[in-house]
Amino acid sequence: MAASTIPYRSQNNRSGASFAGVGRFFRWWRDELASLIPAALLPYPRAAGKYLWAEFEADGIVLRVARGGQLADAGKVALSARDEDSNKLAFNALYGKSRRPALGLSIPSERILRKTIELPLAVKENLRPALAFELNRQTPFNADQAYFDYRVRAIRPKAGQIQVELIVSDRRQIDRELAMLAKWGHPCQVVAPTDELAGEPRYANLLPPEARARTTLATKWRYAGMALITIALLGATLAIPLWQKRAAVIVLNGEAANMKQQAQAVDDLQHSLAKASAEYQYLLERKFKRPAKVALVEEVTRLLPDDTWLSSLEVKANEVVLNGETNSSTKLIRLMEGSSLIQDAAFNSPVVKDRNNNLERFQLSAKIKETSAAEALGQQMQTPKQPATTRKTGGQR
Repeated sequence: MAASTIPYRSQNNRSGASFAGVGRFFRWWRDELASLIPAALLPYPRAAGKYLWAEFEADGIVLRVARGGQLADAGKVALSARDEDSNKLAFNALYGKSRRPALGLSIPSERILRKTIELPLAVKENLRPALAFELNRQTPFNADQAYFDYRVRAIRPKAGQIQVELIVSDRRQIDRELAMLAKWGHPCQVVAPTDELAGEPRYANLLPPEARARTTLATKWRYAGMALITIALLGATLAIPLWQKRAAVIVLNGEAANMKQQAQAVDDLQHSLAKASAEYQYLLERKFKRPAKVALVEEVTRLLPDDTWLSSLEVKANEVVLNGETNSSTKLIRLMEGSSLIQDAAFNSPVVKDRNNNLERFQLSAKIKETSAAEALGQQMQTPKQPATTRKTGGQR
């Protein structure tokens, strides 16, 4: 039983590890893309120029605005320990002149503790809880006594380490300042170091995530719109080449169909030409397949000896039949075999000897040789034209 469960667990471990790797990849991809978003488009913290920044000093509150990469004073409210209502009225009057809808609390550099620390790369996915645990060892504060934020400075995969800049400030004083502003009707959801508001495009926000400003519905719609535009552009990037290839394939298919029709027309024409040529050649081949009758008569006349007379010469479909008389019939077969136009000579009936003139009567047949048209034409061109003699035909002996 135990042996059967081990492979199952190991397979689950492998699949879990693979899914964890996929999750890490997509989180890394998200972080890399997030780093490319301009600061003005980030939901929170918003660009420093969107806020009116309040900084508490020993004798009052200085209000500043961020313009052109610099902080400019918008006014100062002198705080009176005895008249809190006058402090509130003076602050609200100065706040109304700035025409800034949001208020942020800026912390001077002497109240900020910065420290760069090295942590194992494995804590990258849970970096904030790990830093909260490290506060007691790395700073004079613990997690309940300080507000902090961090900035990743370097990631060293080969060394298995991540370098983080830790920004820390005393929580008790910040809570007192936030409580005063909230009591005056201006709660702050951004607490940032003053020296970062003019230089850093993405300043640190010391408030914990649960106390920070929430994303508004308009911001959600804006990001949803940007996501839809990105998806649409991605779809267009993928679809346009496919559409172009589809259009090219349609054009090529049309050309291929046209060429196929032309090729079919050429094949039909070749077939018709071959058929017409075959029909035309059939008569010529049939004509030249066998020698002309005149040539056969000339051949027989040339082969027969002078002591032979024919009473008839009949040319049939594929043979020549000779009837006549001769002094010696035994040599006729041998003479006929030497012909180039006839073959397989043989007597059709026994040879009969005539008592009156002591001549042998015979009936001999021979098959006509079949030749090609070219051979027949060549033979006709080579055969000299001579007048036919009647010396060996019937009626002349």
